[in-house]
Amino acid sequence: MNQPTCTVPKCSRPASAANPRTPERARCVPHYQEWLRSKNPQCTIEGCKRHAIAANPANAGTAMCPSHYNSWKQGQSVTPCAIDGCDKGVKTAGLCSMHYERQRSGRPLLDPPKPERPICAVVGCTQAAKAIKPRTPAGGMCHMHAQRLRQGSRLDTPKHGEAVKRPCSVPECDRPARAANPRPGSLGHMCHMHVQQVWKAAKTCSITGCDRTYLADGLCIMHYKRDRKGHDLYAPPRSSGKGDGCALQECGQPYHAGGYCGMHYQRYVRTGDPFGFMPGHREPRIECEVAECSKPHFGLGYCIGHYKRLKRDGAATAERQCLSCGECFLRPLGKTGSYDYCDECEITGPTAWAALRRQRLRINNLDMTEGDYVEAAEYRELIRNDSCVFCGHPSTAIDHIVPVFRGGSDRWDNLAPICKSCNSIKRTRSVLEMLML
Repeated sequence: MNQPTCTVPKCSRPASAANPRTPERARCVPHYQEWLRSKNPQCTIEGCKRHAIAANPANAGTAMCPSHYNSWKQGQSVTPCAIDGCDKGVKTAGLCSMHYERQRSGRPLLDPPKPERPICAVVGCTQAAKAIKPRTPAGGMCHMHAQRLRQGSRLDTPKHGEAVKRPCSVPECDRPARAANPRPGSLGHMCHMHVQQVWKAAKTCSITGCDRTYLADGLCIMHYKRDRKGHDLYAPPRSSGKGDGCALQECGQPYHAGGYCGMHYQRYVRTGDPFGFMPGHREPRIECEVAECSKPHFGLGYCIGHYKRLKRDGAATAERQCLSCGECFLRPLGKTGSYDYCDECEITGPTAWAALRRQRLRINNLDMTEGDYVEAAEYRELIRNDSCVFCGHPSTAIDHIVPVFRGGSDRWDNLAPICKSCNSIKRTRSVLEMLML
């Protein structure tokens, strides 16, 4: 159902009800409220400008506004207070309860007027100052100029979005210029469009001797920040070497602060010399301290192998006692060699078979390249979770198809997944011998 429109001429707003029961309800909300205000009389209480709650009151009490009507129903006085501007009911001596208590306590009946805030001290600013009695220069300014004063910016900079009345200096251009008081030699006397056209072609800062890319107002980011803060535009840069890295020629590390990299800057801050060392700090080492080791330094003066041995055994060159002959031996770094037997006892001791297998495997892998080792490692990851090739049970190891003692190597085409029981049965047998069992 279409909602009817307001019955007031020249009003196209919808009526306040879809099916108005009375002609008065067939009006829009603003006209209906206007009709209610014209129909209801004004409150009969002197000094009250509110409308009464009924159009045709049956008695004197109903020709009141809702506030006075409620007071009249509760038996309270509806005569307004004698103080000008107070519409509360009288309690005693022609005063309301608030002004009566003030009179009894000797306080003034009227609140003292609030002092007006002075105008901002900046010439041309009509905003109110921050404080009534300023104790600092910033207190006699408005919030915007006080913030600029704390940041060190110029006070005469126009507000963001404030229209600049100075016209563009380009002929036949009626657009406003970018700055009301342009700096001599800058492009602030032009509008934004012509400034962009000029500096997009140049792509450099307008300051003489500066070849940085411009950011705004024809200035690079460094000179733009200086201009906003009121600093000297032609002062030399505070730091140098950001593009070239560390200022020390023999150091190729990237720039961090103060013209140095991170390491030399920390030394300069702590000792005053980029090459100095703090007391108790060791000079950086390049190689391991062990005489026969040329591996790079890792920690505490040792390579990673001797560093781990130092943490585990207490010394980087600690010797171990053989469990078979009782003599002390120095185990070589790496995965080769036994932790419990010397080289001679390893060949004839309980781990002789494992030592011999490692020796055979090294011989079989002599013709393997670095790419072959990478392919073998990737293939091991692919077949790690596959089932055993002989019985189909879950695999627990990677076996050599051609046994190591028969010339098998670690190439990817010689590897296959195998379970623990089949691996113990196969040992040095070939695949055909394994299938004939």
